[in-house]
Parts: sequence; structure tokens; C-alpha cells
Amino acid sequence: MFMELTRPNYPDILGYITGSQWADFGVVQAAAALRPPMVVAGRSFEIIVLLQNLSDVNVSAVVSVHVPEQDAGGKPERFYVQKNRLSVTLHPAEVGYLMIPVLCLPDTTFSNQYHINVDIQTNPLGKPQRVRFNDEQHPVNLDYYFYLTEDTINQIMLLRQLTFMTQAGGLLRSGISIPFGVSATEMGRFTKIKPRWLSLWSLGEHADARPLFDRYRETFVKDVLPGLNTATLYKPLFKATQHTFNRAGCVLHNAETHFIVETLLGVIQAATTPSKSFEDTEIQFFRVQERFEQGWPLRAGPLPLPNWCRGLLQLIGIDEAIILYPERSLAGPLLIPLLADGIDFGFHMLRPVTLSLLGEPQEIRIYSEYVVQMLQGQQAGMSYTEVYLPLVLAGTVISRQGIPGGPTQRDLMVRLTEIHPQHWAADDEDQQMVAGIVNEVVDWVLRQYTHWF
Repeated sequence: MFMELTRPNYPDILGYITGSQWADFGVVQAAAALRPPMVVAGRSFEIIVLLQNLSDVNVSAVVSVHVPEQDAGGKPERFYVQKNRLSVTLHPAEVGYLMIPVLCLPDTTFSNQYHINVDIQTNPLGKPQRVRFNDEQHPVNLDYYFYLTEDTINQIMLLRQLTFMTQAGGLLRSGISIPFGVSATEMGRFTKIKPRWLSLWSLGEHADARPLFDRYRETFVKDVLPGLNTATLYKPLFKATQHTFNRAGCVLHNAETHFIVETLLGVIQAATTPSKSFEDTEIQFFRVQERFEQGWPLRAGPLPLPNWCRGLLQLIGIDEAIILYPERSLAGPLLIPLLADGIDFGFHMLRPVTLSLLGEPQEIRIYSEYVVQMLQGQQAGMSYTEVYLPLVLAGTVISRQGIPGGPTQRDLMVRLTEIHPQHWAADDEDQQMVAGIVNEVVDWVLRQYTHWF
């Protein structure tokens, strides 16, 4: 079933919840429980089906639920389930659960001899490689341990209170059988709750991208990186960048948008640029092609990748068709991660140009997170300080071209000198400090191109 290759071992969250109990269905482990464990006639209850993908590929899972056809007194259809056959696609290494509501009618006969059977069929949508082991010979590698939100931790703690079943039942001894009882009638309000899937953990959101890196690194070098160039990226990045900043409250002039895009293109083009021995390690971090070509040994710890690169791998792991048009993802769901990379990259590009202190790495990370939150609408107060430092200014240093089919680089630089003074309040000390940095960088750039004048 699996290709046997050395892989990191991702956390056994299902085993943590169930006390190391599970049933195997191909490359998926499963367990099932009822919530609440004692069913009350006249009330709804839930079937909880935990699923854990052991592999690094998407897996289609079809879950079929079979409730008792009649109650202990012979009355038919006392248990009603809105949909008894459900499909879910598990992402690489994903863990989550289906929550399937069931209604027990008020006149259901009391008994402790009821059973619900859950059948599961799985189909890997690729050639699976195992990334999760459950035996003592493969302990969890803490280098790849996971981040969980407070809400997810609370869900896990509630799930641990349930009694999960993993044994087969019925005549065919297939699937998972859940025994339960029905107690005294208690009328309640019947609400229509649809079945739903809740993800607890997935490779893309919470862990190192090594399995996706190993699977797609040759494709990434041969098919993805060569297509990421100015011709394919400039227009979609320009449009998306302008929209994103305008929505955050900073209306950009075309010159400002152009230089931000130049910074983003610099980040992506750095991926294929060979590293130099004298470069700062912070810049070498963006030179990812060498990492893809040479591989990344397990002993070296978690795989270091820029946000845009990690995000693109994760999207490819979900839908390989993204390989054909990666620019759509970079100008779409990955624009914010790319802008975060642009802030980090941009500050490093400005260091040789300005004498101003631009912050230590930790300060830059905090600043980057703050800007991202404003661009996502989670924080208010976006100002042109965040626009220019460092995204616009780094673009002026990196840029060697104008807008394709539009103004030249010289025209854009001249326009920038006319625009930026309008952004800084004369009585605001912080803004005047930023204005000084902008003037310093712009003067440096113009001195490099004295032939323009």
C-alpha cells in the first residue's frame, strides 16, 4: 500500500483521543462514538466518526451509517438520519471528524441492545507515502510536532471524554459497530443540523512541508519555477496588490503599486538565483532552488521555506492542477504570504542603501505580522508607513524596468518623488522620520541612474 521511504513521523492525534485504539481502512485509521453516549428518546444525538490519514496524498473517504431499522418493540424507523452516506476528502496527513446528527423519536422502546454500524471505504488519490506511524519503533519526531489553536485543543479535550469504538459488528463483521441504549423520553426542540466535517489537524496548516517537498520537488524545479517570471506574474500581481492595499485603506498610485510588485518579483526570482558565499543567511533563505535540487536531510530539522513557496506546495498537494497556473495562486490566496516574505526580503535589500536602523530580525517578524493583520482586515490603522517600509522602497532598489507597455522606470521614480511627500504629516514626528528614510533611499536610487537626467 505504501512506498517505504524515510519520512518524518507526524503526531498520532487519533490515538491520543481514543487511547491508541483504531480500525484500519486502507491508508486511513478510524474510530466512532456517540455524543451523548446515552441516547434519550425524543432527542437528537450525534455519531462522531474520527478519521486520520496516514499518507501524504489526498484520500477520498466514503462513510455509510446504518441505524437500527426498528426499535426493540418492533416499531420501524424510530431513528432518523438525514443523510446516511457521506463523502469527505482527507488532505495529506489530515485528522478530523464527521459529526452526523440522528433523531431518536419520542415513542422509541427503551433498550440497551441497539447498535449503529459505520462502514468506511477509502481511495488514495495518488501513490501514498506513509508520514505517520503508530508503533514504538517509530516514535513521534518532535521536530515536526504541531501547532493547534485553542479552539482545536478544546475540541480534542471534549472528544477524549467519549468512548470510541473500533470493533466490527453485524453479520458481515465489517465497519465499526457502536452499541448504545435508549433511556426515558424527554421532549426537546427538533433542530435541523446538517452533517459536517471538522478538521483538527492537517499537514498544510500545522506542520513541516517535507513530505510535499519530497513528493513535488523535482516537479517544482522543472515545471513551476521556470514559469514564475515577469511575463506571467506582473499583471496579476499588480492588480491583486492594488486591490489589497486599497481595501485596507491605502489607495495606491500606479508607481507605488509597481515598486511593491517589483519587491514581490524579487522574492520569487531570488528562488532561482544561486547563493553567494558572502551573502547574509537571511537572503540565502530565499534561494530555494538549491534546496529543492539537493534535498533536505531529516537530521537538519524542519525544512526552511519562504511563505509563498510553502503555501504553493500545500496547494499543489491538494490540487496538482495548480502546477499549470501557479501565478493564479500567487496573485490569489498566496498574495498575503508573498507580501509577508516581501517585507522580510525588502528590509534586507534596504540595509546597504540606508544608514537608518531598520530593526532586528525579531522586530521585523513582529512588524510583518502586524502589517499582514492590517491587510487581512484584522487590524485597523493601515498607513503609508507600512506601504513604503519596506515594500515600495525595496522595489525602487530592485527594479530595473518600468511598467510593461507603460511608463518607464525613470518616469515612475520621478512620479514617486512627487507623490510620497503628500503622505507625511508635518506635525507627526514618526511620519517625518519615515519621510527622511524615503528621501534617503530615493536619492540613492536616482544617483545610480544619473544618465536619466
